[in-house]
Amino acid sequence: MAGTGRNSAVAGQLEGGCGGVAGEHRERVGRKCLRRARTFGGLGTLEAMHEASSWPLRRKHVTADAGSIDPEEAQLRASALHLDAGMTVQELNWDEDADPIIRSGIEAVIGGDLVDEDFDDVVDAVVMWWRDDDGDLVDGLVDAIGPLADHGVIWLMTPKPGREGHIESEDIADAAPTAGLQQTSTISAGSFWQGTRLVAPRSKR
Repeated sequence: MAGTGRNSAVAGQLEGGCGGVAGEHRERVGRKCLRRARTFGGLGTLEAMHEASSWPLRRKHVTADAGSIDPEEAQLRASALHLDAGMTVQELNWDEDADPIIRSGIEAVIGGDLVDEDFDDVVDAVVMWWRDDDGDLVDGLVDAIGPLADHGVIWLMTPKPGREGHIESEDIADAAPTAGLQQTSTISAGSFWQGTRLVAPRSKR
């Protein structure tokens, strides 16, 4: 069959990190596989693999596409995060349901692209998308703290009450101090998402 050789090569590229994943880290690994599939063989390759895999392909809930984003609305929404021009902002746990409007607004405010989890330098802020099936929130927050500057901020983006994947505020309140963080405020980050501002105790203000 045409393309079989290439698909086999792609599967080999993906096999080490994408097959047989189990447990609470399945979603995190799944998103990495999604990026790798886009690089090596497109979503068709990953969707074929998904039939023999246990991790779900998350779909949609996206509120807008890039071509329909109002720049003023995007910057207004992002202004609630109190980020400044020139900041390095890392985005963690992105998936297709992440809000493109606030992402666009953040990049407009800071004057550059969001960096992903492969970025290996210090960052000024972290935007972390998290849903109730994304695993242990404490583990996710501890991972987010690693590259964060001394007075950096984590914006934990979670689905609003009544939305799929919502995380109870009590669960966030319990997870934050366990990870060494304090919750300072919560904002609306669009129709689907809300943002919780988390800081290390010494930088609370």
